[in-house]
Amino acid sequence: MAKNLRHFLVRSHHVSLRSLAKGIAMTACLFGCSVFFNGCMVDFSNPLPGARRFNANPRLLGRWAGKDEQGNTGFIQFDTAARNEITVSIFGENSNLGYQNPVFKLKTAKIGGFDYLVLRPNDSGAVADYTLARYYVDDGKLKIWALSLDKVREAVKNGQLKGRATGGPYGGVVVTSASKDIVRFINRPESNAFFTYLGEFQKVKK
Repeated sequence: MAKNLRHFLVRSHHVSLRSLAKGIAMTACLFGCSVFFNGCMVDFSNPLPGARRFNANPRLLGRWAGKDEQGNTGFIQFDTAARNEITVSIFGENSNLGYQNPVFKLKTAKIGGFDYLVLRPNDSGAVADYTLARYYVDDGKLKIWALSLDKVREAVKNGQLKGRATGGPYGGVVVTSASKDIVRFINRPESNAFFTYLGEFQKVKK
């Protein structure tokens, strides 16, 4: 499991991947996916257009396993939820890592030529902020890419995106660009470099 995975599940709402993973880098999935970078993640404040086209990809459902660089096994569990959503829980091999599952709720979306996880913390309440991660699922394998916090921060600094830094010890970024500008940005070929590969998970057979 890639070292960068430990950045995936960290979120700016006071949930650090390092504390979530408890040494199991891979379980720090998105998603919180820093995104889960260097300790924190990229949030978006404006909804993506075409929300009615969002769905809950059934190919994600079930339990997926991965290993960190030390060979520790961790798991991501995707389960169906209300309102066409999927819940995301993460586990260590012998424990629940000491925090409350599910960690995230997500919907899936197709934007341009890529599939995306649209992730929100499960305890976010009325907060509309979300984060994005690319994914690919096929033949019992799940691959995830998260946005690079450093590169998004630089894009905000250079005026490619609108946004602001968040406070706290991890210093995430909230992108405030209009929805159409977000889609235009992530659809550019140059934006492929903004996504960091987090690793591969194998479907756990029942």
